[in-house]
Amino acid sequence: MNGLYDEIRVAVHSVWTRRWLVLAVAWGICILGWLAVASIPNRYDSRARLLVDVNQILPDDGTGGSFGAGQQIDQIRETLTSARNLEKVAATTGLIGADAGERDKAGAVAMLQQNIKVVPQQQNIFELTSSVGIGSLSDADNAKLASGILDSLITVFRDDQLRGGRVNTREGLKFLDSQIADREKGLREIEARRAAFEAQNIGLIPGGTGSPAQRVEAARAELGQIDSQLVSAQAQLAAANGQLASTPQSVPGVGGGVGGSVARQQLAGAQNELSSMRARGLTDAHPDVIALKSQIASLKAIADREGSGGGGGGMQN
Repeated sequence: MNGLYDEIRVAVHSVWTRRWLVLAVAWGICILGWLAVASIPNRYDSRARLLVDVNQILPDDGTGGSFGAGQQIDQIRETLTSARNLEKVAATTGLIGADAGERDKAGAVAMLQQNIKVVPQQQNIFELTSSVGIGSLSDADNAKLASGILDSLITVFRDDQLRGGRVNTREGLKFLDSQIADREKGLREIEARRAAFEAQNIGLIPGGTGSPAQRVEAARAELGQIDSQLVSAQAQLAAANGQLASTPQSVPGVGGGVGGSVARQQLAGAQNELSSMRARGLTDAHPDVIALKSQIASLKAIADREGSGGGGGGMQN
Protein backbone atom coordinates (compact mmCIF):
# COMPACT_ATOMS: atom_id res chain seq x y z
CA MET A 1 0.00 0.00 0.00
CA ASN A 2 2.83 2.37 0.85
CA GLY A 3 4.57 1.51 -2.42
CA LEU A 4 1.48 2.44 -4.47
CA TYR A 5 1.17 5.72 -2.62
CA ASP A 6 4.79 6.51 -3.33
CA GLU A 7 4.34 5.79 -7.04
CA ILE A 8 1.32 8.14 -7.23
CA ARG A 9 3.34 10.90 -5.53
CA VAL A 10 6.18 10.42 -7.98
CA ALA A 11 3.80 10.62 -11.00
CA VAL A 12 2.10 13.74 -9.72
CA HIS A 13 5.43 15.37 -9.06
CA SER A 14 6.67 14.58 -12.57
CA VAL A 15 3.47 16.05 -14.09
CA TRP A 16 3.77 19.14 -11.97
CA THR A 17 7.30 19.70 -13.10
CA ARG A 18 6.12 19.55 -16.71
CA ARG A 19 2.85 21.43 -16.18
CA TRP A 20 3.48 24.08 -18.81
CA LEU A 21 4.09 21.46 -21.48
CA VAL A 22 0.87 19.63 -20.56
CA LEU A 23 -1.08 22.89 -20.61
CA ALA A 24 0.27 23.78 -24.05
CA VAL A 25 -0.63 20.35 -25.43
CA ALA A 26 -4.17 20.63 -23.99
CA TRP A 27 -4.66 24.07 -25.51
CA GLY A 28 -3.43 22.83 -28.87
CA ILE A 29 -5.84 19.88 -28.84
CA CYS A 30 -8.74 22.18 -27.89
CA ILE A 31 -7.94 24.67 -30.63
CA LEU A 32 -7.70 21.93 -33.25
CA GLY A 33 -11.03 20.48 -32.05
CA TRP A 34 -12.73 23.83 -32.15
CA LEU A 35 -11.47 24.46 -35.65
CA ALA A 36 -12.69 21.04 -36.79
CA VAL A 37 -16.10 21.61 -35.27
CA ALA A 38 -16.32 25.09 -36.75
CA SER A 39 -15.47 23.74 -40.20
CA ILE A 40 -18.50 21.40 -40.08
CA PRO A 41 -21.41 23.25 -41.74
CA ASN A 42 -24.67 23.58 -39.90
CA ARG A 43 -27.41 21.29 -41.14
CA TYR A 44 -30.96 22.54 -41.27
CA ASP A 45 -33.93 20.19 -41.24
CA SER A 46 -37.35 21.01 -42.63
CA ARG A 47 -40.36 18.82 -41.96
CA ALA A 48 -43.81 18.67 -43.51
CA ARG A 49 -46.80 16.35 -43.33
CA LEU A 50 -48.49 15.39 -46.57
CA LEU A 51 -52.05 14.02 -46.81
CA VAL A 52 -52.42 11.82 -49.91
CA ASP A 53 -55.62 10.37 -51.32
CA VAL A 54 -54.36 6.86 -51.99
CA ASN A 55 -57.49 5.77 -53.87
CA GLN A 56 -57.15 8.68 -56.28
CA ILE A 57 -53.51 7.97 -57.08
CA LEU A 58 -53.87 4.19 -57.11
CA PRO A 59 -57.58 3.63 -57.88
CA ASP A 60 -59.21 0.35 -57.01
CA ASP A 61 -59.81 -1.78 -60.09
CA GLY A 62 -63.02 -3.27 -58.68
CA THR A 63 -61.48 -6.72 -58.05
CA GLY A 64 -60.86 -6.35 -54.36
CA GLY A 65 -57.80 -4.15 -54.75
CA SER A 66 -54.65 -5.27 -56.54
CA PHE A 67 -52.42 -3.23 -54.19
CA GLY A 68 -51.98 -3.97 -50.52
CA ALA A 69 -51.44 -1.29 -47.90
CA GLY A 70 -47.66 -1.78 -47.90
CA GLN A 71 -47.47 -1.77 -51.68
CA GLN A 72 -49.46 1.46 -51.83
CA ILE A 73 -47.11 3.17 -49.36
CA ASP A 74 -44.03 2.00 -51.28
CA GLN A 75 -45.55 3.16 -54.54
CA ILE A 76 -46.23 6.65 -53.19
CA ARG A 77 -42.75 6.88 -51.62
CA GLU A 78 -41.16 5.94 -54.94
CA THR A 79 -43.34 8.48 -56.73
CA LEU A 80 -42.32 11.26 -54.34
CA THR A 81 -38.60 10.54 -54.56
CA SER A 82 -38.42 9.55 -58.21
CA ALA A 83 -35.50 10.85 -60.23
CA ARG A 84 -37.78 12.86 -62.51
CA ASN A 85 -39.40 14.69 -59.59
CA LEU A 86 -36.10 15.31 -57.83
CA GLU A 87 -34.61 16.70 -61.02
CA LYS A 88 -37.49 19.18 -61.22
CA VAL A 89 -36.93 20.07 -57.54
CA ALA A 90 -33.22 20.65 -58.15
CA ALA A 91 -33.98 22.91 -61.11
CA THR A 92 -36.64 24.83 -59.16
CA THR A 93 -34.50 25.41 -56.06
CA GLY A 94 -31.42 26.45 -58.05
CA LEU A 95 -29.20 23.46 -57.21
CA ILE A 96 -28.59 23.00 -60.94
CA GLY A 97 -28.72 25.56 -63.69
CA ALA A 98 -30.72 25.52 -66.86
CA ASP A 99 -27.66 24.45 -68.90
CA ALA A 100 -26.49 21.79 -66.43
CA GLY A 101 -25.15 18.57 -67.85
CA GLU A 102 -26.31 15.06 -67.13
CA ARG A 103 -23.54 14.56 -64.59
CA ASP A 104 -24.55 17.61 -62.59
CA LYS A 105 -28.20 16.56 -62.70
CA ALA A 106 -27.34 13.05 -61.51
CA GLY A 107 -25.25 14.45 -58.67
CA ALA A 108 -28.01 16.80 -57.53
CA VAL A 109 -30.58 13.99 -57.69
CA ALA A 110 -28.33 11.68 -55.65
CA MET A 111 -27.77 14.40 -53.04
CA LEU A 112 -31.50 15.00 -52.73
CA GLN A 113 -32.23 11.28 -52.46
CA GLN A 114 -29.84 11.05 -49.53
CA ASN A 115 -31.17 14.14 -47.77
CA ILE A 116 -34.93 13.59 -48.28
CA LYS A 117 -36.77 11.06 -46.15
CA VAL A 118 -40.38 9.98 -46.54
CA VAL A 119 -41.81 8.31 -43.43
CA PRO A 120 -45.43 7.02 -43.53
CA GLN A 121 -47.30 7.79 -40.33
CA GLN A 122 -50.69 6.44 -41.37
CA GLN A 123 -52.14 4.90 -44.49
CA ASN A 124 -52.51 8.28 -46.20
CA ILE A 125 -50.33 10.64 -44.13
CA PHE A 126 -46.60 10.95 -44.85
CA GLU A 127 -43.92 12.97 -43.04
CA LEU A 128 -41.36 14.53 -45.36
CA THR A 129 -37.96 15.62 -44.02
CA SER A 130 -35.21 17.45 -45.92
CA SER A 131 -31.79 17.98 -44.38
CA VAL A 132 -29.43 20.52 -46.00
CA GLY A 133 -25.89 21.42 -44.97
CA ILE A 134 -23.90 22.77 -47.91
CA GLY A 135 -20.59 24.28 -46.84
CA SER A 136 -20.49 26.83 -49.64
CA LEU A 137 -23.76 28.36 -48.47
CA SER A 138 -24.50 30.45 -45.43
CA ASP A 139 -26.73 29.30 -42.61
CA ALA A 140 -29.62 31.41 -43.87
CA ASP A 141 -29.25 30.00 -47.36
CA ASN A 142 -29.13 26.43 -46.05
CA ALA A 143 -32.26 27.01 -43.97
CA LYS A 144 -34.06 28.58 -46.91
CA LEU A 145 -32.96 25.75 -49.22
CA ALA A 146 -34.20 23.06 -46.80
CA SER A 147 -37.65 24.65 -46.71
CA GLY A 148 -37.67 25.30 -50.45
CA ILE A 149 -36.85 21.68 -51.30
CA LEU A 150 -39.94 20.42 -49.48
CA ASP A 151 -42.15 23.12 -50.98
CA SER A 152 -40.92 22.31 -54.48
CA LEU A 153 -41.28 18.56 -53.91
CA ILE A 154 -44.89 18.89 -52.76
CA THR A 155 -45.70 21.28 -55.62
CA VAL A 156 -44.22 18.94 -58.24
CA PHE A 157 -46.09 15.96 -56.77
CA ARG A 158 -49.38 17.87 -56.69
CA ASP A 159 -48.96 19.15 -60.25
CA ASP A 160 -48.26 15.64 -61.52
CA GLN A 161 -51.38 14.30 -59.82
CA LEU A 162 -53.54 17.14 -61.15
CA ARG A 163 -52.15 16.65 -64.62
CA GLY A 164 -52.84 12.93 -64.40
CA GLY A 165 -56.38 13.64 -63.17
CA ARG A 166 -57.01 15.99 -66.09
CA VAL A 167 -55.71 13.38 -68.53
CA ASN A 168 -57.95 10.71 -67.03
CA THR A 169 -60.93 13.07 -67.15
CA ARG A 170 -60.20 13.97 -70.77
CA GLU A 171 -59.98 10.30 -71.70
CA GLY A 172 -63.23 9.58 -69.85
CA LEU A 173 -64.99 12.40 -71.70
CA LYS A 174 -63.72 11.08 -75.03
CA PHE A 175 -65.04 7.63 -74.18
CA LEU A 176 -68.45 9.03 -73.20
CA ASP A 177 -68.60 11.11 -76.40
CA SER A 178 -67.87 8.03 -78.48
CA GLN A 179 -70.58 6.07 -76.67
CA ILE A 180 -73.11 8.87 -77.21
CA ALA A 181 -72.19 9.03 -80.89
CA ASP A 182 -72.70 5.26 -81.24
CA ARG A 183 -76.10 5.46 -79.53
CA GLU A 184 -77.11 8.37 -81.75
CA LYS A 185 -76.10 6.45 -84.86
CA GLY A 186 -78.10 3.42 -83.70
CA LEU A 187 -81.20 5.54 -83.03
CA ARG A 188 -80.95 7.11 -86.47
CA GLU A 189 -80.77 3.68 -88.09
CA ILE A 190 -83.82 2.51 -86.13
CA GLU A 191 -85.79 5.63 -87.11
CA ALA A 192 -84.85 5.07 -90.76
CA ARG A 193 -86.02 1.44 -90.62
CA ARG A 194 -89.28 2.47 -88.96
CA ALA A 195 -89.94 5.11 -91.60
CA ALA A 196 -89.21 2.60 -94.36
CA PHE A 197 -91.57 0.07 -92.76
CA GLU A 198 -94.35 2.63 -92.51
CA ALA A 199 -93.85 3.63 -96.14
CA GLN A 200 -94.00 0.00 -97.30
CA ASN A 201 -96.98 -1.06 -95.17
CA ILE A 202 -99.08 2.09 -95.09
CA GLY A 203 -101.86 0.38 -97.08
CA LEU A 204 -102.29 -2.46 -94.59
CA ILE A 205 -104.45 -0.32 -92.28
CA PRO A 206 -107.68 0.52 -94.20
CA GLY A 207 -109.37 3.91 -93.90
CA GLY A 208 -108.62 6.70 -91.57
CA THR A 209 -106.30 9.58 -91.76
CA GLY A 210 -103.08 10.42 -90.05
CA SER A 211 -99.93 8.40 -89.53
CA PRO A 212 -99.99 4.59 -89.32
CA ALA A 213 -99.34 4.75 -85.57
CA GLN A 214 -102.38 7.00 -85.07
CA ARG A 215 -104.52 4.71 -87.22
CA VAL A 216 -103.41 1.68 -85.18
CA GLU A 217 -104.38 3.45 -81.96
CA ALA A 218 -107.79 4.35 -83.43
CA ALA A 219 -108.34 0.72 -84.46
CA ARG A 220 -107.44 -0.45 -80.97
CA ALA A 221 -109.92 2.00 -79.43
CA GLU A 222 -112.66 0.81 -81.79
CA LEU A 223 -111.87 -2.83 -80.90
CA GLY A 224 -112.21 -1.97 -77.20
CA GLN A 225 -115.66 -0.44 -77.81
CA ILE A 226 -116.74 -3.56 -79.70
CA ASP A 227 -115.58 -5.77 -76.82
CA SER A 228 -117.60 -3.72 -74.32
CA GLN A 229 -120.69 -3.93 -76.56
CA LEU A 230 -120.22 -7.70 -76.86
CA VAL A 231 -120.09 -8.08 -73.08
CA SER A 232 -123.29 -6.02 -72.71
CA ALA A 233 -125.07 -8.12 -75.36
CA GLN A 234 -124.03 -11.34 -73.64
CA ALA A 235 -125.47 -10.05 -70.34
CA GLN A 236 -128.78 -9.18 -72.06
CA LEU A 237 -128.87 -12.61 -73.67
CA ALA A 238 -128.34 -14.32 -70.30
CA ALA A 239 -131.25 -12.28 -68.81
CA ALA A 240 -133.53 -13.19 -71.73
CA ASN A 241 -132.66 -16.88 -71.40
CA GLY A 242 -133.45 -16.71 -67.69
CA GLN A 243 -136.83 -15.16 -68.34
CA LEU A 244 -137.59 -17.71 -71.07
CA ALA A 245 -136.67 -20.59 -68.75
CA SER A 246 -138.96 -19.26 -66.03
CA THR A 247 -141.96 -19.05 -68.38
CA PRO A 248 -144.16 -22.24 -68.22
CA GLN A 249 -144.79 -24.03 -71.50
CA SER A 250 -148.56 -24.41 -70.80
CA VAL A 251 -151.20 -22.40 -68.99
CA PRO A 252 -153.51 -24.43 -66.72
CA GLY A 253 -157.02 -24.77 -68.23
CA VAL A 254 -160.37 -24.51 -66.65
CA GLY A 255 -160.67 -28.26 -66.07
CA GLY A 256 -157.45 -28.43 -64.07
CA GLY A 257 -157.38 -28.91 -60.33
CA VAL A 258 -156.85 -25.98 -58.13
CA GLY A 259 -154.07 -27.64 -56.16
CA GLY A 260 -152.08 -28.54 -59.28
CA SER A 261 -152.46 -25.02 -60.67
CA VAL A 262 -151.11 -23.50 -57.44
CA ALA A 263 -148.10 -25.88 -57.32
CA ARG A 264 -147.20 -25.19 -60.95
CA GLN A 265 -147.52 -21.44 -60.41
CA GLN A 266 -145.21 -21.63 -57.38
CA LEU A 267 -142.76 -23.76 -59.39
CA ALA A 268 -142.79 -21.24 -62.22
CA GLY A 269 -142.20 -18.37 -59.76
CA ALA A 270 -139.28 -20.22 -58.13
CA GLN A 271 -137.69 -20.95 -61.50
CA ASN A 272 -138.13 -17.30 -62.49
CA GLU A 273 -136.43 -16.22 -59.28
CA LEU A 274 -133.59 -18.70 -59.89
CA SER A 275 -133.02 -17.25 -63.35
CA SER A 276 -132.95 -13.76 -61.88
CA MET A 277 -130.31 -14.83 -59.36
CA ARG A 278 -128.15 -16.30 -62.10
CA ALA A 279 -128.59 -13.15 -64.18
CA ARG A 280 -127.27 -11.16 -61.20
CA GLY A 281 -124.15 -13.33 -61.22
CA LEU A 282 -124.91 -15.67 -58.29
CA THR A 283 -123.31 -19.09 -58.67
CA ASP A 284 -124.69 -22.48 -57.75
CA ALA A 285 -122.59 -22.46 -54.55
CA HIS A 286 -124.45 -19.42 -53.17
CA PRO A 287 -126.64 -20.33 -50.15
CA ASP A 288 -129.75 -18.63 -51.59
CA VAL A 289 -129.36 -20.52 -54.87
CA ILE A 290 -128.95 -23.82 -53.00
CA ALA A 291 -132.08 -23.18 -50.90
CA LEU A 292 -134.10 -22.15 -53.97
CA LYS A 293 -132.99 -25.28 -55.85
CA SER A 294 -134.17 -27.50 -53.01
CA GLN A 295 -137.51 -25.63 -53.01
CA ILE A 296 -137.83 -26.08 -56.79
CA ALA A 297 -137.13 -29.81 -56.42
CA SER A 298 -139.88 -30.20 -53.82
CA LEU A 299 -142.33 -28.14 -55.90
CA LYS A 300 -141.59 -30.29 -58.96
CA ALA A 301 -142.30 -33.42 -56.96
CA ILE A 302 -145.64 -32.00 -55.73
CA ALA A 303 -146.61 -30.79 -59.23
CA ASP A 304 -145.75 -34.16 -60.81
CA ARG A 305 -147.63 -36.04 -58.12
CA GLU A 306 -150.75 -33.86 -58.44
CA GLY A 307 -150.55 -33.87 -62.23
CA SER A 308 -150.35 -37.66 -62.40
CA GLY A 309 -153.41 -37.91 -60.18
CA GLY A 310 -155.59 -36.61 -63.03
CA GLY A 311 -157.81 -33.72 -62.96
CA GLY A 312 -156.72 -31.44 -65.45
CA GLY A 313 -155.50 -30.34 -68.74
CA GLY A 314 -154.24 -27.10 -69.86
CA MET A 315 -153.71 -24.96 -72.90
CA GLN A 316 -150.30 -24.26 -74.51
CA ASN A 317 -148.69 -20.99 -73.52
